[in-house]
Amino acid sequence: MTKSGRHAAKPTLAARLKERSYQFRATGHHPAAATFRRKVLTVASAATLIAGSGAFAATQTGLFTTEEPAAAPSSAAVVDGRDAIAASRDLERLSLDAIERVDITVTADGETATHNVPALSLAEALADAGIVVGMFDTVNIPLSQTAAEGMDVVITRGNSGMASDEDVTEFETIEKQDPNLFKGETKVESEGQNGITRTTYRVELNEGEETGRTALATVVVQEKQDRVVLVGTKEKPKPQPVVAAAPRESGSTTSRQPAPAAPPAAPVPAGSAQDIARGMLGSYGWGGDQMSCLSTLWHRESGWNHLARNPSSGAYGIPQALPGHKMATAGADWRTNPATQIRWGLTYIQGRYGSPCAALNHSYARGWY
Repeated sequence: MTKSGRHAAKPTLAARLKERSYQFRATGHHPAAATFRRKVLTVASAATLIAGSGAFAATQTGLFTTEEPAAAPSSAAVVDGRDAIAASRDLERLSLDAIERVDITVTADGETATHNVPALSLAEALADAGIVVGMFDTVNIPLSQTAAEGMDVVITRGNSGMASDEDVTEFETIEKQDPNLFKGETKVESEGQNGITRTTYRVELNEGEETGRTALATVVVQEKQDRVVLVGTKEKPKPQPVVAAAPRESGSTTSRQPAPAAPPAAPVPAGSAQDIARGMLGSYGWGGDQMSCLSTLWHRESGWNHLARNPSSGAYGIPQALPGHKMATAGADWRTNPATQIRWGLTYIQGRYGSPCAALNHSYARGWY
């Protein structure tokens, strides 16, 4: 199977040794035009070649190209060039057959195989076998250790990726006193929203399993905004007493003028109506969290005024029933009793939307409920 990318097979040790050569070339015949070029091509590595009972070590570093214009090469330079060519030919005559070779077992990429490699460093031996160790890979034996007969090498392929997590901070409810609202009356000034923070990580993987992660960046996706509720501090007005008509005197030929009619009943303060509604929520299976939605919904509809009447549509009462006489199913006093109107309104919401918050969402979306 042909490997590609960072696992592509590298040239064998024999091929690399053949690259280690010295090349010299002189061009031009006229002293003024001749240019002497010398190129030394070497491989940045060291190899110990064992031949018989002797040892030869060759270490070469770098790639150099120099140009010396004008003068033709001197006789000393020609001699140095001949020596370099001779050294190059001696190096090429060295054979890998003189290096001891050993059998090692390599497990990588889900396969285990035996390879006959030179007894050099494990890095050189793996390269000779065409096996590449990547940047994130791990090896159970140091690569600088000399390959030995029967060595069992295990290469664990590593990788890295990206992941992100979100942290949610829940908003809080803050109450503010409002002298323009009656005591017991509340009003939502601003809705709350949760804060969201996203952290991006670099994830290290070994054989597909996460072994560690490093945080790279943290950004605020959504700022936390607390919910603000206004609480009334204004005293409620005292109700005016109703003046009854005086009784007629027995035997009188004249009758007294009837007492003046009582003024129309004042709307029940919103706080009182909301207290009635809050006490009814449990009988419909709702928790106290639904009161905020109900308060906002009916504040939008009627301001919690049980005498409110829409002059255009004729909708009536706190829940703005249309027509208003539908609330008679909850009681004959539907025109004047906030409790009767609230009972009818909660029954309507439960049957049509399931909860006050669902009804409020519909009202936001359509403008009615």
